[in-house]
Order: sequence, then structure tokens, then C-alpha cells
Amino acid sequence: MLIIFGDSHVKSLKSGFDLLPDRAAYDGAVKFAPIGPFPRFLTPFFAKTSKGITFTKGSLRRLYLEGTGDEGIDAGTDNTYVFSAPLNPLGLLCNDDWNHFSPPGILDKRRTISTAVMEQIVLQHFNPLTSFLKAFIELNIRCIVVSGPPARFDNVLMARKASVEARRKIDEVCRATMIRTIENLGLAVIPPPKGTFDEYSNLLPQYHHERRTDYHHANSDFGMLLMKDILAHIGATKAVPDRKVATLQK
Repeated sequence: MLIIFGDSHVKSLKSGFDLLPDRAAYDGAVKFAPIGPFPRFLTPFFAKTSKGITFTKGSLRRLYLEGTGDEGIDAGTDNTYVFSAPLNPLGLLCNDDWNHFSPPGILDKRRTISTAVMEQIVLQHFNPLTSFLKAFIELNIRCIVVSGPPARFDNVLMARKASVEARRKIDEVCRATMIRTIENLGLAVIPPPKGTFDEYSNLLPQYHHERRTDYHHANSDFGMLLMKDILAHIGATKAVPDRKVATLQK
């Protein structure tokens, strides 16, 4: 079984999966559980025991149960988990501190912080998520991290926080720091599909969300491309023993 869960970006993965012409080949072997929104992962949200992982926040527990039929994640399971959340930079991009500080390399009227300081900010921001990933490793549960969509630097939530150049730098350092951290743990990271962003790492218009006021999420077409990458990775690594999950890789 393949369990794709995490923040609200899981919704575009589900709608993208539904667009796959031969999705029926999976025959119930893939489940989706958007249990976000993302800020719920920025404070302690789980507990680990020798038996597995449970969600300590009622909303996460309820939504995970609705999506998967399980109350938690059991140690010793044969499932493979694809987790979306550790590469979501929106919280940092919209932080009010950027009214007073600038990221590394951005020289303006604000106080520029160093790369080392910026990296520590990122690590502290995502610490509950990093701890969650470590629990998978300690329990020997297969887990892959999937990125959310590239940022939209025209996001109105960011408009007063920093210049476009500063936003791009924040996004760059945030993603690079977390990818390095995750890969150092020994987990694979699936990035946004090639061709979905421009030379400035900005999400291309054809993948913007259908709702014009939604500057954060991508549409179903983006979700379909990312699902193809997820399934290709699963098929290549044989991470899921259920042969039904490998049939789309032909």
C-alpha cells in the first residue's frame, strides 16, 4: 500500500492521480490523506512508541483516519509513506521578520543575516517535521518526502514582507537546507517536476490553482506530473511490494 499524506498540497496530488488514464491499475493500492494545513506541523504533533507513530493532535488523527482507515502508522508495516510538508516554505516566506531583516546576499535598507543564521532559522522552523521523519527511520518504516509546488512570488501574502529577490533567496535557502537535511537522514526527496517552473524557480502560470485567489497551491495538472514522478520513483526502487502499484511503470 502507498500512503500519500501531509499538508494541503496532497489535495492536488489526489486530483492529479485521478487524471491518470490508467489509475484503475492501482485498484485501491494508493490512499491519500491531506491532514494539514501546514502550520499544524510546526508544533509537536506526534508520539513514537515501539508499536508505531500516533498523531497527538485530534484534527490530524481524525483526517488521517478518514483518508487511510488507520488511526496511526504501525511499526513493521509493509506500506510506503509519501509525506508532503517538510519542503513547504510559505511560513518562512510570510514571516513578519522580513520587514526588518534580509536573507543572505540581499543588500538593502534592512539588516542582512548570514547564510549560517538563515540555515539555523530554517532548521528550527522545521524541527517538528525533522523529528517526525527521524521516527520513521528509527522504526524502519519506508518513507519518501515529496515537495510542494514551486513558490509563486506574486503571492499577496508575501507582498509587504520582502522584495521579489529576497523572497527567491528565502525560498532557495529554505529548500536547499531541508533537502540536505532530509537526504542526510537517508530519505529520498522528490522535487517539483521539471518544466513546471521558470528560471527564477517561480511556478509557471499553466500550473496555477484554478481559484484565482489561491496563490499557494498548484492545480491538478501539476499534481498529475508530480504523481507520475512519485510512481516512477516507487517503481524504480521497488519500495512497494504490491505488484499492482508497479503496473503503471510499464
